[in-house]
Amino acid sequence: MLPMRNPAEIVSGLFLIGTALLFLWIGRALPAGSVTQMGPGYTPNLLAVIQLVLGLAVLAIGVVRDGEPLEPWRWRPVVTILAAVAFFAVSLEYIGLVGAVVGTVILSGFATPQSRHVQNVLLAGALALFTVLVFVKGLSLQIPVWPLGWGRE
Repeated sequence: MLPMRNPAEIVSGLFLIGTALLFLWIGRALPAGSVTQMGPGYTPNLLAVIQLVLGLAVLAIGVVRDGEPLEPWRWRPVVTILAAVAFFAVSLEYIGLVGAVVGTVILSGFATPQSRHVQNVLLAGALALFTVLVFVKGLSLQIPVWPLGWGRE
């Protein structure tokens, strides 16, 4: 068993290693190809290997250096952020990019009691504008901007 000199780093390293191994296992059927002829699995596998190496480094630091004990989990941020991401995934098709981004930012603002609602609304508007400019206008992705039926012929 690993000595628990820095439990937070050890848990973080194990999480990074575990998710990297999961990504490698999920992408095992994708052909990687080569550097000059990259296949669909090249980048995901490369990123998973990089994450695996970083996870091993974080784990090693946790074993070698002293650190703070683990804090108890705060469930409110975890549940709120997961709910916000799920909201975005489910709502994008129905309420469009603007509504999904605004809703996601507003929902994620409830993750902490220190959040300021006026700043969240301003951030939501700015991010909605930014995402429309980048993904719809700049990259020409076919993402609905407005709710179903709005602005369509």
